[in-house]
Amino acid sequence: LELQASVATGGPIRAAIHGLSWTRGPYGTRLERLRADYAEGDSVRLAVRDLRTQDLELQARAAWAPGGAERAVHLEVSRVRWIWLARVFQNGAFAVPGEGRIVAHARGSRRWRGDFGASLEWNGLPLNGRGGFATDGKKWTVEPLSAQSAAGDLVGRFDYSAQGWELAADARQGDPARWGAIGIPGWPAGRLNGWFRYGVDARKNGRLTARLSGSELAGWRADSATVGVDFPVSGPDSFTVVMLRRGGGMT
Repeated sequence: LELQASVATGGPIRAAIHGLSWTRGPYGTRLERLRADYAEGDSVRLAVRDLRTQDLELQARAAWAPGGAERAVHLEVSRVRWIWLARVFQNGAFAVPGEGRIVAHARGSRRWRGDFGASLEWNGLPLNGRGGFATDGKKWTVEPLSAQSAAGDLVGRFDYSAQGWELAADARQGDPARWGAIGIPGWPAGRLNGWFRYGVDARKNGRLTARLSGSELAGWRADSATVGVDFPVSGPDSFTVVMLRRGGGMT
């Protein structure tokens, strides 16, 4: 470990980490560089000028009233690897290849609310998104959520906790052939439009339900359709599709 720092007292406290690095730390990190400043005055301010590891790069600013509990935070994550987040949160839902870039603003103490914008690659699928979020430290709710990718465009809500996660949204131009990135592999190409809910529990059992408007799947066109798919950890996947079209239908 190597540390270069300075502290000034006798008035408003000021402290600075000019350089901090270590060869091995929490969650297997190798801290390449950390620079940060802390100052007290009419408000307390903390600035992380540069934090860099093999899995995470970020800058951040936080401010709060002396003695106050509520913090205002601005966060810029230049790079974070999902595999590392899987270790931090002890949740296999993040154990996929790829990394992301996130800019977020938040305000709170025990409970937080904020907004974000993100550009990322998730398991081989590039996508962009933005929205608002709220958390109590155990459960995260992202609403509203909008995202655009080659797998489709969506607007909806995302919930996450240690028990699992669920995404419910309206979708446009969804292409099931690209859904292998979110754990739904092997489906044919199509253009799906409508509403869906997809959830995965802590054991990685998945369930997808959907109500579609005008859509196409594997060359089949439908005016409307309902879809239900189960993805159990043990045993084969199963699905039910009912497609309706003027003059007939298909089950």
